[in-house]
Formats: sequence, C-alpha cells, structure tokens
Amino acid sequence: KQLTVVVNQLHDLRVKVARKSFQIGPNFARLLVTPVGNTTINKVRNRAEDLKIRLGLEHSPFVDSAAGAICIDVELPPEHKQPVTLAEALLEPPAVPETTPIFPVGKDVSGETKWADLSNSNECHFLVAGTTGSGKSELLKVIIAALARRLPPERLQFVLIDPKRVTFNFGQSTSPYFRHPIANTVDEALPLLSDVFKETERRFELLQQQQLDNLDQLQAKTGDAPPRIVLICDEFADLMADNETKADLEQPLKQLSSKARAAGIHLILATQRPEANVVTPLIRSNLPGRICLRVKSKGDSSIVMNRPDACELLGKGDLLWERGAGMIRLQSPLATREELEDALRF
Repeated sequence: KQLTVVVNQLHDLRVKVARKSFQIGPNFARLLVTPVGNTTINKVRNRAEDLKIRLGLEHSPFVDSAAGAICIDVELPPEHKQPVTLAEALLEPPAVPETTPIFPVGKDVSGETKWADLSNSNECHFLVAGTTGSGKSELLKVIIAALARRLPPERLQFVLIDPKRVTFNFGQSTSPYFRHPIANTVDEALPLLSDVFKETERRFELLQQQQLDNLDQLQAKTGDAPPRIVLICDEFADLMADNETKADLEQPLKQLSSKARAAGIHLILATQRPEANVVTPLIRSNLPGRICLRVKSKGDSSIVMNRPDACELLGKGDLLWERGAGMIRLQSPLATREELEDALRF
C-alpha cells in the first residue's frame, strides 16, 4: 500500500512513473518503476526529500537504477524489519572449493546472500567505511567469524589492529588464528606490518622457486602452502593522525596491497572517517573492494564509492558494495559473541 502511495506522491510532484514490481527485503521495500514521458532518474532523486516528508519517513527513500527501471527503496516499519543472522547467511555458500576464502557480505532485497572471495583479484583487499551505529565493526566481526568457520588455523591467520581497543575486544587474546597479539597503537602496529611484508617477500621467493603464480597453485603442487593471512585494521584513520605516522604506514600498506594477493595475504582497512587525507588516492587505488555503510556526509560517501548517497543508508548493517562495475545494496549479518569466540577457538 505504501509503495502505491510513493507512485501517487511522485505524480503529485509532477514526476510521472509507472509501477512495475516490488520486493520486500530485511529492512526496506524496493519499488521498481519505469519513467514516463520526460522523467529521468535524477528527477526522482531530486524528490527523495519531498517523499520523506510526505510519507513521514525517518530516512529519505534511496533511489538507484536497475535494468530498464528505477529502484526506489523505502524503509520498512520497525515491526516488519528482520535481522540477518550469521548462521542464516552461512546456510547456502556458493559452490566453490572448501579452501576458498569466502565470507558473506550480506543479503539483498530478494533474500539472496552475496559472498566475497578474497582469492578474486577484484575482492582481495577491502576498504570499509561507516560511521558510529552503521554496523561497520559488526561487519568486521562477521568477516573474521565466517572465514574462521571455513578454514582451520593451519590455512588461515589473522593480524588484527584496533586503535580504539573495542572492536576486537574479545576478552581473550590467545587464539590459534592470531599470528600476533592484537595491536592497539602505532608502535605495536608497525612491526606487524613489517612482519607481514617480510612474509610476503618470503612467499614470493617460494613461488619463484616453484615457478608458480600464486598460493593456490603452491598448495595444489606441494600440499604444504603457508596459510592465508588476513590483516584487518579498524579505524586506520586514528593511526594516520599525524604526517610522520602517515608516511610510516602508507608505504607498507601500498606495498602489501599492490602485490600481496598472489602470496595469499589480504588487507581490510576500515574507518569511520573516510576523509581525503586518510583515504588517500594511493590507498584507494590499491584496495579494489569497497564496502560503504552509513556515513556522515555526501563527501565521505563520494570518497569511498564515487557516489554521494551512502549517507542515506539506514545504519545497523545497511550497506553498499561496489562489486566489479556494479553496486549492490545489502543487509549485513550479525554474529553473536558466542559465534565469534567459537569460530576463533578461544
């Protein structure tokens, strides 16, 4: 009924569209409409704030394009929202080899879980942005739990950096998955980056000796490849607060992101503040995977996604994933503390 009202309100605002179909997802309903006459997607976008007022919504409708249609996403009332659990998201993994390092990014409006594959060159490293309450830290925990559920410690190691000391505050710091204790300061983080870079170089020497291209080929040939390493840094903006520290960090991060994939080493850098002096062109160009949860401003959104509307996301796991040449909107799963601790084998 509300979606029909959307079409009627657009008509009252002299934006002519025809209703095509609709879908209902975990947190929002998607109305697909076709433009009528001289209606364009920008004309619909320009009326999003008017629709918010007329429909009494907390958030403006999210307007995007689809094949042959315009998508208008409208937030569901609280009583109709459905959380996505990690257990639910893990039910139907894609048909890939058991050793493939995949994790669920979230469910789309049709209920299909979308997975990221760290062995894919377009998804080997990620930039993740989201303000307080966006669900960014929860997504990082989902990534850790899902990867650990899939791969044993002999095939996977984590290097975790947590300047705010809350995201990876697991209560216990000893896990067979941890290559090092969790780092909280620049002085603790720099040796970890140095170690990972040295390990990258060592692995390239192994690959060169075996005349191979990547870690998967080494495992297939010898059955004894070193484990994948996933380096996750939350709030890396805090580590780059001054110019001296920024210079110390930016260069090893560039070196790792530009060549570590073939060695089975992956970077996931997350921040609340995706400002231009933090998410520099050097960092952005070497992190092909982009996930943006709700951010504070259109400028922050544009820095991460090259589009301004991630500031209109709903928070609590509502995200945009730039996947290849396209963009998909997902609801990320939620991992309980028990699921995370069980996966990490504390």
